[in-house]
Formats: sequence, structure tokens, C-alpha cells
Amino acid sequence: MASKDTKKAIEYLSLDYIKKNTIEIRDYQVNIAEAAFGYNSLVVLPTALGKTIIGIMLAARYLKRFNGSKILVLAPTKPLVMQHFESFREIMDDNIKTAMLIGNIKRMQRAIAVNNNQILFSTPQIIKNDITLGSYSLKDFSLAIFDEAHKARKRYAYTFIAEEYMNMAKKPYILGLTASPGKNKEVINTLIEKLHIEKAISRTNQDDDVKEYIYPLDVFIKRIDLPIEVIEIQVLLKKMIQEIVDYFVGHELLPIKNYYSKVDFIRLNQDFRAFDLYGEDFGAYHFENVPEIFSQQYDARFAYISMCISAIYLLHMEEILTTQTPQMFVEYYQRLIERAKEASKSAARVVNSKYFKGYIKNQMKTINNIYSPKVPHLLSILEDKFAQKKDSKVIVFTQFRDMASIIKEKIMDLKNPLYRVDRFVGQYSKPGDKGLSQKKQKEMIDFFKKKQINILVATSIAEEGLDIPDVDLVIFYEPVPSEIRLIQRRGRTGRHSKGACRILVAKNTLDEVYLNVAFYKEAKMEDTLISQDDLNLITEITRDSDKFVPEKRSDKEIIDFFRDIEERKKLSAKRSIELIESINESEAEKSRKKLLKKYGVTDLTQDIGRNSIHRLKKTEQHIKDRKKSKKERLYQRRKTKIEEKIKKRKLKYQKNVDT
Repeated sequence: MASKDTKKAIEYLSLDYIKKNTIEIRDYQVNIAEAAFGYNSLVVLPTALGKTIIGIMLAARYLKRFNGSKILVLAPTKPLVMQHFESFREIMDDNIKTAMLIGNIKRMQRAIAVNNNQILFSTPQIIKNDITLGSYSLKDFSLAIFDEAHKARKRYAYTFIAEEYMNMAKKPYILGLTASPGKNKEVINTLIEKLHIEKAISRTNQDDDVKEYIYPLDVFIKRIDLPIEVIEIQVLLKKMIQEIVDYFVGHELLPIKNYYSKVDFIRLNQDFRAFDLYGEDFGAYHFENVPEIFSQQYDARFAYISMCISAIYLLHMEEILTTQTPQMFVEYYQRLIERAKEASKSAARVVNSKYFKGYIKNQMKTINNIYSPKVPHLLSILEDKFAQKKDSKVIVFTQFRDMASIIKEKIMDLKNPLYRVDRFVGQYSKPGDKGLSQKKQKEMIDFFKKKQINILVATSIAEEGLDIPDVDLVIFYEPVPSEIRLIQRRGRTGRHSKGACRILVAKNTLDEVYLNVAFYKEAKMEDTLISQDDLNLITEITRDSDKFVPEKRSDKEIIDFFRDIEERKKLSAKRSIELIESINESEAEKSRKKLLKKYGVTDLTQDIGRNSIHRLKKTEQHIKDRKKSKKERLYQRRKTKIEEKIKKRKLKYQKNVDT
């Protein structure tokens, strides 16, 4: 628990920079803010426990400690940026200047906004682009807040900004906020390295200073039996998959293990293609035997690649048949038939196999009329929830857009006046399936907040990065194999009142595998954060020891800077045009010089005087005359030939007449 002195310090800070009566002081928030201050910190906190409030507390403290400094708040999506912007403005004093840096604002205006405001909010890509182009510097920033910090991996813009910020700023401090930093120590340590983390601070629902603020969450896993028709096809698909697995294991290209996923074959296919491009020296193969085996059997490479793709097709078919609904399986089968007609060997291997040509093909009509037993269970759960509370709000999560459409259709078919349902998907569009723009997404979320929509059937787009309000019930149509997605989905309920979560699991399918994997990863993550023995926290960070003095820059200097850039662009463009013209002219001049050289003109680049010019003109006229005379000679020659032919024909005709 926090000491009274600590509470007083935080309350004092709130008096200076935070509006009165806007933050309810909670022990865990006070303790975390106190522990994080003065370090690059990663804060891991369950959803709905106020990570943003901790960010606001620390922002206030850094503004006080480094007078004249600035704060950068980053979030992965524009809706989240707007949410943070509104939260900070609602809580912090009105004299704290804030601004959003978004894409529809010109670069010069963003630079002026950075110059004139204390707290800036943006998506990472905009900041990355502006820094790269030199629009402004991060020298005067004392704190950078990375929301959804688990995204700081690989080439995501967070990693670039963190590196540049630590190199640029005089007094750089970082705060990473997340509910799920990663599945194991390797992933978490990557995050620590990318964000230069000195201290990792975490809480779970079981911690003493958190318990009193947690609302009960009722999680229930519903295990469902599949119809016998589906199980019979599943058995045949497994046989086909096992035949391909045995082939690759027999050739020592795959290791022996209990379970093989699409990821295994995708990686194996990547290895084959990498060897084809780079050979044995590539050095980043997923399966260590690939270079040796592939070099010995190089002529079989296309067969290997084709078999890999066939395995991916079969695993996907098994997944949608058993975890989604048979109708999706039938549609996918029809698409494979079309691919086979287009000479796809991978598709042909599947649809022309003895299993498909025999039993599976004959069963298509039957299973096309069977819906997954998950669907009636889902409808029953909705019925029970709305019977308990008529104004309930529900999110149904599903992995596939097609399944989201089917679920929406089935709910609408009930014609229940209490149900106001819509499908919530991402921006990507494909033929026959238009995505939702950000504007449309925001509009739909607003409808959901106002309960004009009370059932949202959503894909992964609703898991994070959007300001979706608290709901009464979350339904997983299928489990997900990621601890991050499990936490994010489940965290949509139980934020401000008692919540409920229902997970539908088809027995003896990928659902059970994914469920176990997600729970295992979550437990592993919590153990790693609690012990911290395996965390490679950064121990040496050099910060400027001098007193913080902000660099002052006038708006006029910024405007002049961008005008200078524009002038340089124009000058560069003008020079480019002149260069192109000069190249074109020089090419024309070369041709001209080559032509005139035949007639005694050897140097056109010097001042050749009046006589030379006269001779040049005379030569040019001579060329024209020669061309003209040549045409005339050709015409005359052709005319003579035609006249001779006519004369011969007349003589021949006359001779025949005389005879």
C-alpha cells in the first residue's frame, strides 16, 4: 500500500497540473506512478484499470520536474489517439496546451503545433515520417508514452521512435502501457530492448491493491459435439494431412511432433523459396535440415512447394469445417475446384484425391444444409442474456468475416425486437465484401454506445485500438491461440460492472488446441512478469546531467524553414527539367553533328564565324535539295517502270489481236 507521504505528493501534483475532483486516487495507480517515475518503465495492467490515468499522473510530474518540456502520447490508431486526447484535456489543467498531430494536417502546421504545445498526441507513423524528414526534433520531450506497447516489435514505428527519442532528447523517459506484453520471456525481452525499459511493473487481478477495484467476470467454456457428417469428413481430411506430414517427416524436412499447424507448412514453404533464391548461405531457415536435403533433391523443389500449399489448403478446410460452419467449407471447396481448372497443382492434388472424388464430394449437398451446432448455442446464450437484462450490450467475436455475416443473418432471422445487430469489420475490401472506413467504424461505435446497436458481431478489428464501450457479455465464437487477443477480447466486458464471457469450443478440434495454448501463454506471461528473474532490463542509460533548458524557436523560423524547403524543391525540379532538356538537346545535337559531318562540317560547338554559318546553311540547303531530288528521281524511275509495263502490255495485246 502507498504511504501517506506518497499520496500527499501525488495529490500535490494534481493540484498543480490536474483539475480538482477529476481523478479518484487508487492505491495501485499511486504505487505504480511512484515506482515508474524517473525510469523508462513498462506498466502491465489488466484492461479497464486505468492505464491512461497513470500516464496522466506521470505527464504532470515530468512537466513539473522539467519546466518547459513536452510530452508525447502515442497510440496505434486514430480513434485511440482521439480518446487519449479527450481524456488528457478533461483531466489536466486548461492552461496545459495540447494538440493532435494527424495526417490531414500539413507538415508545417504539425511542426508549429509541436512548437507551441506541451502535450502532443499522434499515431506513430506520422511522428516517424516527420522525424525522418526533419520537420521537428524530440530534444525537448521529457516523456514519451507508448500505449499498446506490445506492438513495439520488428519494424513497427514504435521501435524507430523510441530509438530516435533516446538519442535526441536531453532528458528522455519512456512509459510503455499494455495489458499483454508477450507470451514468454523472449518476446517480453524484445519489447524491453526496443523501448529501452529499465523497470517492469505489473499487476494482476489478484494483487491486494487491485482487488477492490475489480468487477466480477463470469467466464464459461461451452464444449460442443459436432454432427457425425462433419466428423466423418474431418477424419478423411486428417488422413490426407497425415500423408503429407509423413512424406515430409520421412524426408527429414519436418521434425516429429504431436501437432502440425498451418504455420509449420507456411514456414517450410518459406524455407523452400528462400533456398531457391539464396541457397545454403541464407542462414535464417526455420527448419535446419532444409538446406542440406533441398540441395540433394533440388529438382524436386516444385513438388515440395506444391505439397506444402496442399497441406495448408487441407488444414484450412478442416478448420473452417469444424470450428466455423460447413457452408464455408463447401464454398472453399468450390474455389479450389476453380483453382484446379486454372492449372494449380496444389489445388488439383486436393480436389482430385480419392477421398474428395469419393465420399467427400458425395456429402457436399448434405453438409451444405447443416449449420454448425455452435450457432444455436450462440443464439441460446443471447436469448438468456436478454431475458435477464433487456438493455444488454453484447459483442460476438469471430475469426472470419464470412462467419460474421452468417451469425448476423441468423440473429436477424429471429426477428426479436430486442436485437439490433450489425457486423463490425476492418477497412479492407474484397469482391462481394466491402470493408468499413474509419468514419463508418466510428459511426457504428457511436450507435453501439447509444444502444442503437446492441449486438456487435466483430472480427479482430474490435479487439484493440478502438474506443469500444463496456459490454455486458462477450462471446467467443471460437478460441484464439494468442494470449494478447484472449486478454483484449475478454477485457471488453467487466470494466464498469459485472461482466460475462462465453467461449464456444467444438470438441476434438483446433478450438481445444487454441484454448489451451492461449491459457498457457497467459499463465507463462504472468509468471515471467512476477519473478522478473529472466528479464533483461536496461541498466545503463545516459541522460544529460545539465539543467533542462528548452530550445526556443519562433513560428517565423519554422515557416521560413519550410519555405526554404519548398524553394529548394522548386529549384531542384527546375534543374531536373533543364537537365532533361539539355540531355534531349545534346542527343539531337549529336545526331545533327553526325549527319553534317558527312558534308564537311566538323565542329558545331564553337563560334565558327559568318563563313562557316553560311557554309552550314548552304550545306543544310544542299541536304534538302538532295532529299528532294532523290524523291524526284525515285518518282521518275517508278513512273518510267510503270510506263514501260503499260507499253509492253499494249504490244502483247496488239499481237494477240493480230494473230
